[in-house]
Amino acid sequence: IMIILRWISMGCSLETVRDIHAGNLVYKCLVHTAKVKNGNILTGTKAPVILTSRSDDFETKVNSLALGAVMAEALSKMN
Repeated sequence: IMIILRWISMGCSLETVRDIHAGNLVYKCLVHTAKVKNGNILTGTKAPVILTSRSDDFETKVNSLALGAVMAEALSKMN
């Protein structure tokens, strides 16, 4: 199961998809047609794994780094 979290105005939307292939399709549709701002990380590991694509722009890569840093800080406080 892959979970897609996206921010909408003052809130966020959480979407669950069956597998990574369906998630990739939904993600690409959101990014390329709706021009959503995003960051990508893989969770469920000992430390967040930053996921970027060759087609990601600079802002998405920076957002991914920032999201990974926030998650790493949160995980360190839990341990």
